[in-house]
Parts: sequence; structure tokens; C-alpha cells
Amino acid sequence: MSQPPSYDYELEGSTDHTNHIDEELPDYEPANVPGYLDRQASNASSRPLFSLHLLQHDSRLQRLVYFGPSNGDTYKVAFRGSMNLFSRKPDMNLIRISTGSEQTVVASISFVKDGPLPYYPRAKVVRKTPETVNEETTPMESRNFEHWCFNIDEITYVWFVSYDPMSLMLADRTGTVSVAQFTYSSVGIAAAKGAEIGELSILDPQFAFNRDLVELVISSCLVAINHFKNLGRHYRAGKSRAARGSETRTDTPSVLFTTARSNSLQTTG
Repeated sequence: MSQPPSYDYELEGSTDHTNHIDEELPDYEPANVPGYLDRQASNASSRPLFSLHLLQHDSRLQRLVYFGPSNGDTYKVAFRGSMNLFSRKPDMNLIRISTGSEQTVVASISFVKDGPLPYYPRAKVVRKTPETVNEETTPMESRNFEHWCFNIDEITYVWFVSYDPMSLMLADRTGTVSVAQFTYSSVGIAAAKGAEIGELSILDPQFAFNRDLVELVISSCLVAINHFKNLGRHYRAGKSRAARGSETRTDTPSVLFTTARSNSLQTTG
């Protein structure tokens, strides 16, 4: 199993790259390197607290719904119609549909196209939370084009590709807490006309019972899904390693922050 590169550079402070303060994370001792090798085994016994199914309605609209009776909120994902690279409109809007069909835009999701050099994928999730009328911006970044990282209360969380089943996993950077899993359907990204792209399961009670955190998980998951789609990786269930041919990606990020410095990715209000 190949390993991702160790990070020995600074992480961005926010989407405003003119002013940020960095603090150094401690080096990991070899025995304490964050490990994800048991991730699939541990998740096999983890029961989702609840799951939402991502359906492809048409080219500009997706839906997140429960299968079966539920009093929970459902969501729509509206994609920007124009493909103008210079457009300031968000790439996606997450719209909550509450009881009574009330619709509220709860998050705007954008890929950052004007970040500083060196280039690597960046994104931001802009939300309004119950605690504040102001918008909160959560920066995301993928230094190695594989792992999408963001912070919540100074804890770094990582979306990464997992296999058996073909899925995206969200865990804290130490690998001790599994937060969520997005499992691709048999058609995956190729879904159309109401078919299911995949199932998003929330595994951690700290997140499951906090609607604001659930919506951040959904938004960050959409970043990861569309990042890999834009790279031409049309993931779906049952796609074997042999079928993926020459792809040589890391299954699980066993070393993420060896000598990284991060006062970055802090949520900004």
C-alpha cells in the first residue's frame, strides 16, 4: 500500500490569504502516527445513526432524502447553471426543505479558483448558523489532491477514499473517530433521472444530533464527491481495483500531518 506524501508546508489560514497566523503542530512519534488501517473493520460494525440518499434529479439538481417514514429535514443541491470560470456565484447551494415545504438556503459551496501558488484544490463552505446571523466560512483544501481537510473547533477532519464498499470516509485526523461515510451506489456518479448516486450515513452522535454539523458534513461531502467527479473518477459500487487500472492512490491516509503547520482552515465568521 502506497503512502501519501508527508506535509512539510504551511496550511492556509482562510480564504483571505493576505493575513494569517501559523502555529506548528507537533511531530508524530513513529508509534503514534495516525493510522486508518483498521478503518474498514471498525466501520463494518458501526451502525449509521441515520442515512440520507443522494439522488440525481437532473444536471442541475440533486436531492438528499430519507427512504421510508421520517420527520427529518430533506435537502436539495442546486448547481450553478453558468460554467463561466469568472462567475462569483457559488458552484452549489444546499437548500433545506423543512416540514411544510419551507425552503432555506443553508450553505453555499464554492471551489476556490484564485488561491495563491502553489496550486492545489481549495474550496469553501459558507453557512448561516443558529448561533449567529453572520455567515461562517469553512475553508477546505486538498494538498495531495486526495484528502479533503477542514477544521471544526481546532480539530481537523479528513474526507478520503475507501474501498469495499467503494465510498468516501470522514474521520478526524487521528483516525480514532469515524464521523460519516458516503457509499456509492451501483451506478454512482453516472446516476440520472432520479437514480441514486449514493448513501450518506452519519456515524458519530456528536454530529448526528446537531443539524448545523450535519449540514457541514453534507456540504463538505459534496466538495469531495464533485472534486473526484471533475477529475474523471466516476466511482461506483463494485468497481474492483483491477478495473481501476493504473490508478495508484492511497486507500487510507495513514500519515496526514507529519510536520504540518496549521492554524489554517479555521472557520471564519
